[in-house]
Amino acid sequence: MYGPQCEIAVNGTAGDFYDEARRGTWWSILTKTEAVRTDAVKAAFKKGEWNHYRIVVKGDHYQSFINGVPTADFTQPGDPEGYIGFQVHGIKAGTGPYSVRWRNVKFRETK
Repeated sequence: MYGPQCEIAVNGTAGDFYDEARRGTWWSILTKTEAVRTDAVKAAFKKGEWNHYRIVVKGDHYQSFINGVPTADFTQPGDPEGYIGFQVHGIKAGTGPYSVRWRNVKFRETK
């Protein structure tokens, strides 16, 4: 798979999008090409708690929100259709425990 991925991370990039496979570029709310964060956006992600993500993609316009706080808003042409996936990166043995869980996942087509 390739294309923008919305981050679930405790390192301050939660809610940013990353295009790892093709461009190696980050997008966030404040700049459209690099991750520059505000305290409010960093505070939106609650480590160790359930977080509500809302991801909206209309054409080439991408937006993300964590717990109601806007975290990314950018336009990136080139992905008119594709797949939606969930991913967990591997970690070295003994560096965890880490876990990622999803609940109440909903998809809705926008017009």
